[in-house]
Amino acid sequence: MPFLQTCIRARIISIELDFAPFQADDADRFVAFLVGDEWPFHAPSRMTIHEARASAAELRPGEAFWIRDAGVDVGTIRLLDLDDIGEGAPMFDLRIAERHRGRGIGSSSTRWIARHVFDTYPDAHRIEATTRADNDAMRHALEAAGFEFEGTLRSSWRRDDGSWADTAIFGLLRHDGPTPAWPATGSTDDTSLDVRLLHPDPGQSAHLDPVCVSCTAPGDDPITFAVTERWKVVLHPDQTTPGSLLIVSLRHVAKVGDLTTDETEEFFALFRRAEAALEHELGAAHVTLSCLRNWAFRSDDPDPPWLDGRPNPHVHWHLVPRYAEPVTIDDDTFVDDDFGHELVWRGRRISTHLADVLIDRIGRAMAAPSTTR
Repeated sequence: MPFLQTCIRARIISIELDFAPFQADDADRFVAFLVGDEWPFHAPSRMTIHEARASAAELRPGEAFWIRDAGVDVGTIRLLDLDDIGEGAPMFDLRIAERHRGRGIGSSSTRWIARHVFDTYPDAHRIEATTRADNDAMRHALEAAGFEFEGTLRSSWRRDDGSWADTAIFGLLRHDGPTPAWPATGSTDDTSLDVRLLHPDPGQSAHLDPVCVSCTAPGDDPITFAVTERWKVVLHPDQTTPGSLLIVSLRHVAKVGDLTTDETEEFFALFRRAEAALEHELGAAHVTLSCLRNWAFRSDDPDPPWLDGRPNPHVHWHLVPRYAEPVTIDDDTFVDDDFGHELVWRGRRISTHLADVLIDRIGRAMAAPSTTR
């Protein structure tokens, strides 16, 4: 059923990761995990039973962890090169199961392992990470965790077919961070922002304001899922890229220059919440922000309609997550064909169920910025 024609139920469910140390009897479980998936940016990309058992035999207590979401194994993370931690720099091997990729688990796990190293090993002053230079998802996870790109080793990574790829090198120093799970910059304390989640009736019909659709009360709009004192958050009806949002002023204000200081500060605090949620929950490479208002000035079919013979714009912002790699959410795959360029909106409508999933994940993340992910 088309998303625009059906009310959305804002049930709030999100990933809740925990990191469980490997136990002595986990070898067979680890082998099954390794051989059960393809690892396109590891060597080899497909492990044999023999190779997986050899890897399992190298595990030592305290150096490897299961990444779990709601009790389900979604990945592993393993520390390397701990023997000379005072003189050198530990590294880590991160693997996310294929069906759980694209959910932001890699970014959250990279942050966690960085904190774990610096908290557990007082002599550790640096963590290093290498990845194949074309592994955009891992590069994003490292940068989101505060790692700095430090250089490229040319033709140093042999692919399965015998060809060579470049290796990207990243580093994180103790005094660098790691970065907090949620950004908290600017004049407004993001952690104090009260984001209230809405729970509309699944059978509710939209009651849109006939004078200005953006002035519709949050409870009358089935795609509005969160509000603050001065703004509301709406799941964009066009999901060309998944998680696209609108942040709309609750007060009818015609242009950005007419926003009050309180409205401006609260908007940027809310934007930081939304940006972090889209990057960490959905794996967006970055989030674009625009305030257009063009439709209000059209002579034919303006939106909102003209009032007293004049355009009647209402300030609202388009937040558009952009994806370097295809992303799959609840069995629906999205490809950002315009990545690196201005997005061409393609009018993609999604099912009520998928809209519910997106609202679940984004809403929970925006409402609870202090939760570690």
